[in-house]
Amino acid sequence: MTRRTFVLLGILLIPIQVMAFQDNYSCKVKQVVRLNDAGNIVENIALSFLVGQSFVVNRISGKLDGGNAWLQTSEHERVTVISDGRESNSFKSISVGKPPTSLSTYLHIQLANTDQIKPFYISTSMSIISGTCE
Repeated sequence: MTRRTFVLLGILLIPIQVMAFQDNYSCKVKQVVRLNDAGNIVENIALSFLVGQSFVVNRISGKLDGGNAWLQTSEHERVTVISDGRESNSFKSISVGKPPTSLSTYLHIQLANTDQIKPFYISTSMSIISGTCE
């Protein structure tokens, strides 16, 4: 192959890499709360270590990938995208963990926000994890 062919291939591959990058939301946790026995929403001290942590959401599969088990769905039995945001103003997915715990996770990213930064929340195991995605 000539040098010209290599340059042409490199130029053609750039859009593919950019498109692949756009298949993900990059998110950061800002707050973690829980539902207490009295039915009130209070700070979740046990999961406070999640604040400041980042994770990625795959827009096609709905899978979460983060540095902590609370922020990933790789071990879940099933992940389903309920809404990809094209027909509604939100990206929504639900995942169901493997038995015996079968922990379910619901993710909602508000896409109606006109800013590049979009708020999200994850509801799981009586806890709500919130923050922003880009």
